Amino acid sequence: MPKGYYISLRSHGLVFHLFYIGFLSDGGYFIKGLTSITDPYFVGKVEVPASVLQTFGTEIHAPVKSSWQTMNVPKLSHHIDGNAQVSGFGIRSGFYRLTGKPKGIHVRSIDLRRPSYDGGPIFAITAWGLEKFLQGRKKNLIIFEQKFMYEDKLSKKGGRLAYRFEGFYVPKIYERYIDVSNGLFMLPHPNYKKMPTLVVPTPKQLPGFLAISCTESRIVAEPMVDHGITIGGGFGMTRNNTAMEQILIINPAIRAFLDGAEILDFGGWDRFLSKLDSTATKIRNLFM
Repeated sequence: MPKGYYISLRSHGLVFHLFYIGFLSDGGYFIKGLTSITDPYFVGKVEVPASVLQTFGTEIHAPVKSSWQTMNVPKLSHHIDGNAQVSGFGIRSGFYRLTGKPKGIHVRSIDLRRPSYDGGPIFAITAWGLEKFLQGRKKNLIIFEQKFMYEDKLSKKGGRLAYRFEGFYVPKIYERYIDVSNGLFMLPHPNYKKMPTLVVPTPKQLPGFLAISCTESRIVAEPMVDHGITIGGGFGMTRNNTAMEQILIINPAIRAFLDGAEILDFGGWDRFLSKLDSTATKIRNLFM
């Protein structure tokens, strides 16, 4: 079983690798963008009305609850128990053992051990400006051809050409609807009805698999931002169930996003806190 898959798109005879989906040791998954952009990443938590499907470009039409920035490449990790967080090399992640509080960005999301094909995507990704994405020969590719794309007829005017991907975590009882000849998941979607989705195989012991759709669309982007990617996921309902909290990663981050944003990168103070947390936890365990 591969450790992950490159999600790619074929355009004008070239294959562009837009993002990577890998599997976590606990049975969850992570998503990482594959741009060659060296600008900082914006990472935040936003709150979107439960009835709204949000497509992000470089504008966010939703309240930002917390904002961070990082020069490292962040991953959106969704653990099997429903804990979603931002992780990656040099990035604060995980939980303090003594307090149970997250070290970085965290949302309580969908428990993958109890999947349901209820119509809601588990993540959404928008990519534009293909020339800035990874190319070259790779193994374990899942390639979207034009015939596998869904056309968004409502957003054809204005904006920049973009590709929106939505991922669904589907119970394995529906595996019989997968066309093994081309990897298409043939069961009609509860909301979109007939919509082509390609399957990302998951390890056999897991209760579900990922099915991804691709929509050719248009987005609003700043005049100088010709290329970029947004990754949204870790959807979790707020306490009053009127809005959905989610993690959002944007690259490149325009300057307005970075004003006042905290640093997500792991620093010296974080190392001290981790050691203090470990020592305090050991002391507490001695008296339990």
